[in-house]
Amino acid sequence: MHNSDINPENLPTIGLLTNISTSVVILGAVWSKTSFGMTLLRITEGGTKAGVWFIIVTMNLAMSISVLVTWIQCNPIPKGWDHSINGICWDPKVNAYYGVFAAAYSGLMDVVLALLPWSVIWGLQMRKKEKIGVALAMSMGVL
Repeated sequence: MHNSDINPENLPTIGLLTNISTSVVILGAVWSKTSFGMTLLRITEGGTKAGVWFIIVTMNLAMSISVLVTWIQCNPIPKGWDHSINGICWDPKVNAYYGVFAAAYSGLMDVVLALLPWSVIWGLQMRKKEKIGVALAMSMGVL
């Protein structure tokens, strides 16, 4: 539906549900990467392990801030989804620019987490076919 076809009384509910679903999707995505990062922690050591920890921490921080910005950009907070309430909000560009940064960082970390198993697995004593199979399976997150 076009915005003009929606009953204006429903817009605050739609806005609130959009904020909730956006938050859940962002956290679900970052926690799935965190889960995979935890798996990588079990098979890495040294600098690689520190790098995985860095990825886990920074990714969770960046994406949590993204969720937080969605909720705290207006004062009072309900103004963020109910524009009929009096109050003030940040410039919409703040949320947009930070969202682009967070999405780009998340995408980059997807690629890093997909390529990292190759360097770890390639050093194992396994047949080449098995290495390729395991590395491909662990790299499916990039898709």
